[in-house]
Amino acid sequence: MRGENSELRFFTIDDVSELAKIVARLLREDRSILVCIGTELRGDDRAGLELCRELRESSQADESKLVECPFGLEMCIDAISEKKPKVIIVVDAAILPRGSDYVIASPSDVQNFVPLSTHSIPISSIAKFLEREMSVERIVVVGIAAEALEFSMQLSARALRRVKVLAREIARFIQCK
Repeated sequence: MRGENSELRFFTIDDVSELAKIVARLLREDRSILVCIGTELRGDDRAGLELCRELRESSQADESKLVECPFGLEMCIDAISEKKPKVIIVVDAAILPRGSDYVIASPSDVQNFVPLSTHSIPISSIAKFLEREMSVERIVVVGIAAEALEFSMQLSARALRRVKVLAREIARFIQCK
């Protein structure tokens, strides 16, 4: 969202279609990718990874546009670079205000909510690097609300529902073109 007056936009599961339309529209752009980050062993922190997996299973998403980053965004620079993207949508679990299920933001807005993956480098710093070094034109961050962060290989029921509903809606809008 570089060059735009962006602000955080929060969504509930009831208005997730609006968020899904935005993501699907961005994914239809040339040289766009969805980068899903998370930690496999930290409960709801795996929400981003699960979104990519759900989209793959739906067969609506273009496999070449999905990048899973199980060790943080900074660990996927090579995979991102190979795709030569102009648009990147980063999906991660996040701690959001009560009543919010999702958020969409620019990387500079990320400090206003807490992404959960074990980033050793802040998303905003990596975004600046991607824009400068790889000529990425637009980066958008989507956060999925997380609640259960203990050592676990399972998403909580609420996080799983959020992931499945968002994936279903994105797949539906990708199909509609």
